[in-house]
Amino acid sequence: MPDDYTIWNKIIENEKKKAAFDLDCSETSKDDLNIEQKLHMWKEKVNEQKMINKEQKLKLDDAEQKLKDQRRQLKS
Repeated sequence: MPDDYTIWNKIIENEKKKAAFDLDCSETSKDDLNIEQKLHMWKEKVNEQKMINKEQKLKLDDAEQKLKDQRRQLKS
């Protein structure tokens, strides 16, 4: 039969393992949350860039149309 000291050491060891596991889980949760926040931020940036690209495409299309119109007028 183990003595009190051995039992106490086993309890302490188990509590340390549990605390370390809880700490790892906590850190993992923080990392996951941080990753989700970064992902959300990048999705917003992608959407912003899509809007900018759309605006630039409209301006380019408009400029091309004006150029075509000017060419037609020069030919007439």
